[in-house]
Amino acid sequence: MEILGLIGLLVFFGVIIASLRGWIPQHILPVQSALILSSFGLAIIALVFGKPFSLVDVTANIFLHPITALIAGFLVAGALEAAGAFKAAIKILERLAKTPLGLSGTVVVLVNMPTIFAMPCGRILAAALMPAALLFSYEMAKISKDSAVMSMIIFGFIVNAAASCGPSLLGGIGTIGEGMGGYPIGSFSNVQQISIMLITAVCMLTIKYVFRIIPNESIVMSALKTDRKPEGSVENVPKEGYFAFFSFLITIALVVIFKPHIPIQTILIGFVAIIMLISKVSIKDLIAGVILHPIMAMLSGFIIAGSLVAIGS
Repeated sequence: MEILGLIGLLVFFGVIIASLRGWIPQHILPVQSALILSSFGLAIIALVFGKPFSLVDVTANIFLHPITALIAGFLVAGALEAAGAFKAAIKILERLAKTPLGLSGTVVVLVNMPTIFAMPCGRILAAALMPAALLFSYEMAKISKDSAVMSMIIFGFIVNAAASCGPSLLGGIGTIGEGMGGYPIGSFSNVQQISIMLITAVCMLTIKYVFRIIPNESIVMSALKTDRKPEGSVENVPKEGYFAFFSFLITIALVVIFKPHIPIQTILIGFVAIIMLISKVSIKDLIAGVILHPIMAMLSGFIIAGSLVAIGS
């Protein structure tokens, strides 16, 4: 490897480590901005060394498929949220707890829901279902008379959500590997989902038996007061919410089973259009579902990768 390529790798890993360690304050210079600035820096270094820096090499490494799929996935999330689909999911979980599956079985489903219904970013379901995770974990802690059970369930849910964008067909991280390797969409989804569920279980057991993380009782009670409905009140979930939720599940299932030649983005936009018409979802609601952080992270990653290729790293 040439000295220029080595410098490029050192700059890249230096920025990543500095961002992770907090040496580069993220509230001042997010890692995405730091990577893009690093790309400009590498271009200047290449010119100093007399090596031509080709923009073609940089742009050749920007893969539009996962980016557009990610954006389409966020539009779906915005439509589902506006239609009440996530509220419908919580209501279904509450009813599930009263079946023979019981509270314990429902908690297992809840903790793994982000991976089972993988969205393009774990934040989507994490934010939507956290009140349910808090409530169910509190009930389980009361039954078991062990406060650590609450931490176990909540952090298991968070770990599951954090990894859930990997197997997502809606522009998840796994689609990058599948696209670059020429594999059919969803080829590695099942493997990833099983692995994430196993990791989630290990995390929960570690919290309960090794670290024994006990939640702050006053914070827990304050959060429960916020999330719990007043006694005797019933939260009405619109029929459109159930329709949107089950339509989403059926759409994803059909994509996995039949693997249509239509791009996933086209299917998702069609789904969004149907939900907008039936549930009267506005454009503002759709845009509200778009989270810029992961989109910019993916784009900046492609740009720095192209820059490293351009200088021979």
